[in-house]
Amino acid sequence: MLENALDAPDAASDATSNRRAASSGDEQAASRRGGRQMVRRFFGLQEAVPLIALIALVLVIGLTHPRFFDNAALVANVRAASFVAIIAFGMVILLAMGEIDLSVGGTFGVAFFVCAKLGHAHVDMYVAACIAIAVGATLGLANGLLVLLFRAPAIIVTLGTYSLYAGLVNVISGGNPVGQGLPVTSSFFTKLGSTWLGLPVAGWVALLLCVIFTIVLTRSRCAVE
Repeated sequence: MLENALDAPDAASDATSNRRAASSGDEQAASRRGGRQMVRRFFGLQEAVPLIALIALVLVIGLTHPRFFDNAALVANVRAASFVAIIAFGMVILLAMGEIDLSVGGTFGVAFFVCAKLGHAHVDMYVAACIAIAVGATLGLANGLLVLLFRAPAIIVTLGTYSLYAGLVNVISGGNPVGQGLPVTSSFFTKLGSTWLGLPVAGWVALLLCVIFTIVLTRSRCAVE
């Protein structure tokens, strides 16, 4: 009996160790299952394949052209991509409605050259930018009215208006670049055209719009309806 009494604490200790080992094994198994579920959930997203393709493309270009990852090149690429992203966010609304606008490139070009021409005419650049945005909104309104008037699919109407707006770009620009003569010392260029925390201001604007559109399209009443 004395031996049994002495062996009892050892048995209790062994049982406790076994329970701890079993609990640790269960936690590790649950962690592995959770990791696999996260991976499956990620690859189940519609955005997963384009994101992976984008990362692969960036890596291929960066490895074959090392200067692609230079700070100046990255800032320039982000700034250029930001304008495209801002336009794309507006397109998301149309795509959610089952429509598409093919004239956005022409609309952007008209608004861009209107702003530049006003800058050449010594109009304040902030005023010029507001006028250019109003011009772009007017062109978009014209697209909508034509769709309603002719009861035609937006893709057909905007295919035609793209050619019209592209022609307007040539008329406004005269086929000449407009970079020379702009008031580059204006805060419109020195502030809005600069970088903040290493990222172009346009990039921050695009990121903010991305967050807003994600919330609107996934968590608001508009997304439900």
